[in-house]
Amino acid sequence: MTTSRSPDAINHDRLLIYLAWAVMLLASDLPNMLLRYTVSEPAWLSLSKTALLGAFLSVALAVPRLRPLWKYGLAFAVFYLAKSASHG
Repeated sequence: MTTSRSPDAINHDRLLIYLAWAVMLLASDLPNMLLRYTVSEPAWLSLSKTALLGAFLSVALAVPRLRPLWKYGLAFAVFYLAKSASHG
């Protein structure tokens, strides 16, 4: 017996995947590298990444369709804050 998934379920999974990747790339070192080699790395970049992760976690908890990503957001925020705290 094969079960096929509905197009809505597939689109929902794609939304979650694209959103997780977008947050990961924006909160990673990629913006630091791009800004460092073009102009200079602004001082507000770390604060904006923390705000992005906080907003992502809040939205993931508030929107039922995004709720599967709340643990990812929490883990990423804890990892990022620990990394930021260790670098001073």
